[in-house]
Amino acid sequence: QTTIGGLKQEIEQNTGIPAFYQRLLARGSKLDCNEITLEEAKIKDRTRIMLLHNELYGQEKEGFEALEAVSREIEDLARKKESTSPTVLTELVTRLCCRLDGIDTAGSSNLRRKRKDLIRKAENLDSSKSADDIS
Repeated sequence: QTTIGGLKQEIEQNTGIPAFYQRLLARGSKLDCNEITLEEAKIKDRTRIMLLHNELYGQEKEGFEALEAVSREIEDLARKKESTSPTVLTELVTRLCCRLDGIDTAGSSNLRRKRKDLIRKAENLDSSKSADDIS
């Protein structure tokens, strides 16, 4: 059976909004206990669920949106990787990593983890780096 947490993960996959930034409401109640099932929460087929950002998102919004912007650039570069010279690719990856390094995470473990994952993703685009350089 699907739990509230499972529903949040599915919403994250479809919207890109991380589960820890989601606030779900249904029938006037908050759905904030991730372990309960939809059945236990009295969520039936065709029940309307409202998705909102929670307070944590409000605190981390600026950093999250900055990281998302660089994430889109990394995806664009990944699509163009084969048609980009290795020298240019290395330069672009370096620039993206510098931009990521300059994004203030304001002490947020969520934002630090996302930034670290994006740096790894960008570095993996640069095939001129050896595995030792990336780790």
